[in-house]
Amino acid sequence: EPILQFKVMDYIMEKSNLICKKNHCKLEMSVTTNGYLLNKEMLLKMKRYNLQALQITIDGNKKDHDKKRILKNGQGTYDRIRDNMIEALIQGIQLVLRINFSDKQELYDVDIMYEIPTEYRELVTVNFCNVFQNEKKISMYELYKRAIDMGYRYNQRKNRYVSCDAARKNSLYIDANGKILICSNTCNNEPPIGVIEANGKVKCIHKEKIYKMKTITAIDNKRCRECIKLPFCVGSCAYWRMNNNNQCIEVANDGMSLEERALLDYYYDCSIKNKFRNI
Repeated sequence: EPILQFKVMDYIMEKSNLICKKNHCKLEMSVTTNGYLLNKEMLLKMKRYNLQALQITIDGNKKDHDKKRILKNGQGTYDRIRDNMIEALIQGIQLVLRINFSDKQELYDVDIMYEIPTEYRELVTVNFCNVFQNEKKISMYELYKRAIDMGYRYNQRKNRYVSCDAARKNSLYIDANGKILICSNTCNNEPPIGVIEANGKVKCIHKEKIYKMKTITAIDNKRCRECIKLPFCVGSCAYWRMNNNNQCIEVANDGMSLEERALLDYYYDCSIKNKFRNI
């Protein structure tokens, strides 16, 4: 949770901003947080350093969230996280709202979608996901349609070939201890591929892994090349493909079929056109 070390974040943001100004670069920043410790002062500081978006996660509806994400004293965290999200929106900060579901019943009662004021919903991109424990993925198709109708943004379009930041050409994942990892999901099962030394220099230990991660694609798999879902599926997780490029991940964590994904693209485009037509 980055907000636990906000003083360190502030220091990094300030130094990065100075380096970017010196080299005529534009600093862009996004933060993934559970949202509980956010406050107005933090939001304004991050906004000053060109914060692009906050990603905050809610676990289903209020009742389920407060069962799963509790404080040491047993109290729930939903209300405070919701209020902090709304404060971020008031400050004009875009929000990626990720809502995790472990049960189909939760889909019919998503409190947060109704509690964000209508006037701020165009700043909110919704992202509905099955938790990884769900063996059978629940389709989020109807929920996405409802969100679009309610004025939320939809960006789960699969018209780009790189599915995550870790697989992008010039990206590195650096953990809190300065270790360079293949991606954020490998901290427990994969040795570091490098380290940031005390003098700030990057030391790569396994350059071959970096190269493989950046170059492996679904095109190397004959089954994928002949599949109608490529490139709409984005070729699945690059790290997963790096370790086994002979299988298909088939269903993404939103549980939607290719047909549902295509229909949602069309549905969202129509909603945008209708919005402008009514202005």
